[in-house]
Amino acid sequence: MRRFEQAGVQLEYRLPQAFLSIVLQDVATSIFAVSRPEPYADGLAQYLSGDEERTLVDGPHFTLVHTKRDVLQDRERWVMPLEGTVRSGSNVAGAGECLLVKAEETLTCDGGRMLIGATA
Repeated sequence: MRRFEQAGVQLEYRLPQAFLSIVLQDVATSIFAVSRPEPYADGLAQYLSGDEERTLVDGPHFTLVHTKRDVLQDRERWVMPLEGTVRSGSNVAGAGECLLVKAEETLTCDGGRMLIGATA
């Protein structure tokens, strides 16, 4: 578990720092306007099976998808493997790392789960 603090608000997260920083740059005002310094309610948590593909966020600022395949190919996207490795050209990222993939570039993976995010 990692912590991030800005404007007196602490966030605990399990995503790579690089991705969190990118997301916060785009939507920092919204996040801090609605955040409360208390634990996340268990009843609101979503649980995914290992094979399930689900859009976790589809908002006006960005989209975030939990998947095992390349999605959002029409946009520049951040790819964060949760397990295994992904490759785009000569660039490779393993679990916990982040890879920036340009629109229309091919992404290959070894079948592991990943998060793919892109701005709107």
